[in-house]
Amino acid sequence: MAHGDRSALQAILDHHAALARELDERVAQVLSAAREGVDPELGRAALTTFLADELLPHAAAEEQSLYPAAAADPTLESLVLAMIDEHRALAHRVDQLDTALDSTTLVATAAEIRALFAVHLHKENEYLLPAFIHAGVDLPALLHDTHHLLAHGQHVR
Repeated sequence: MAHGDRSALQAILDHHAALARELDERVAQVLSAAREGVDPELGRAALTTFLADELLPHAAAEEQSLYPAAAADPTLESLVLAMIDEHRALAHRVDQLDTALDSTTLVATAAEIRALFAVHLHKENEYLLPAFIHAGVDLPALLHDTHHLLAHGQHVR
């Protein structure tokens, strides 16, 4: 693997890890508030903001940069479609999180989001990205495209 590809792969993996850590922290705040009988609204607001400002834009940018490159490979098409379905499921659960009327629903939805994202990241990191490497996809270019979409707000669905 070329140095540029190795650096791009590491940058992607590091960003995914940072997203997962932030999500874990935000969900933990919601769960902790509910467990302690404290109003979970601050935790919900922080989680919803993170999801709307960071995680969902990241997913949308991937759909415009990484996923088209993968979908061009017939062996990856089903994986990409499943991952897009997971993005839709995440977005739906974010909507549910925002409208949850009780702590039980809020906690359950936050936990669902965390679990779904963990499985999604595993697929992307362990299956999709290695397939890119194997196929010789230009990861630095895809990473640049993703950053460009996020920086210029072109990730919006």
